[in-house]
Amino acid sequence: MSPETAAELTALRARVAELEAARAPAEEYGPAFPWVALMDDDDRHEFLGELAAAAIDYYRPETDDAATLVEIEKACMTWRLTAEAQHAHNTAPGPDAEADRIVAYRNSDRPGVLLCREHGDGWMGLTPLTSENLPDGGLCTWGWPGPEQCGRDVLITEAGDPR
Repeated sequence: MSPETAAELTALRARVAELEAARAPAEEYGPAFPWVALMDDDDRHEFLGELAAAAIDYYRPETDDAATLVEIEKACMTWRLTAEAQHAHNTAPGPDAEADRIVAYRNSDRPGVLLCREHGDGWMGLTPLTSENLPDGGLCTWGWPGPEQCGRDVLITEAGDPR
């Protein structure tokens, strides 16, 4: 190898090392569009087409940079919303998931005690129950036997109840 070739090879290796070092911090931040991973192939293709169409305005002299950036941001925001909404829809629990939700609590030390979510949430030592655990339903016994007894049917949801 000639001295000139060796010097050129050394310079190229140094440049490669410089470029790799410059790229490393960008990888630490993660992807710029993490929501793109939520898209299917068709949506990703349409997003890239819309992004390219917005970016092409950069080469048109009659369009300023600010307007081009607005169109690029608009495309990104629209498709991010679409991707996240579609992902939420695809991963939301279906109608069969209601059987897995907690509807009441039982005190294993006092078998006759059944508490609705309002009166049982947050208490230690209670066993959470789903509608499958209570095929015949049940009434909340909180406050029994006094005038403050709840008496709520634990399987019936009321307006505003997050169940």
